[in-house]
Amino acid sequence: MRVFKTKWFSRYARKESIEDDKLAEAIREVENGQIDADLGGGLIKVRFRRLSTMTKRYKNKAMAALHETVEDFHEIGLIDAKTMREFDKSCLVPVSTLAPKEIIDTRNKIGVSQAVFAHYLNVSVGSVSQWERGEKHPSGPALKLLDLVRRKGLEVLV
Repeated sequence: MRVFKTKWFSRYARKESIEDDKLAEAIREVENGQIDADLGGGLIKVRFRRLSTMTKRYKNKAMAALHETVEDFHEIGLIDAKTMREFDKSCLVPVSTLAPKEIIDTRNKIGVSQAVFAHYLNVSVGSVSQWERGEKHPSGPALKLLDLVRRKGLEVLV
């Protein structure tokens, strides 16, 4: 079997922290007939576990498997970004909003000050204070990080 590592894939592997020994292991599995999917035209799919701090939450296992395949199609250019965003909405569980009390409880549970909490979330101390008083509500990446810290602890950000 001949394997080619393109410049694009080299950049992707470096960005995703995929080491050459993991790739070599995946190639050995393919040579032994262990593949996850034959996509046709000599293109195959092989999955391998990587350590990751950020995980996606899906509505169910079937949606998780389907989303992973569609995500792979997006990465190789078969699906455009707009379609992928729309598909994400249908598969991923939306992050629920947090009440001010939940934000305070999360911060107190991990035992850090507003300043330290703000530093880890990459927001201002004023933002954390406003969230905890209910004057403003976290959204976007800050809300996702808060939800992640609430579920798994501050260690996931370190």
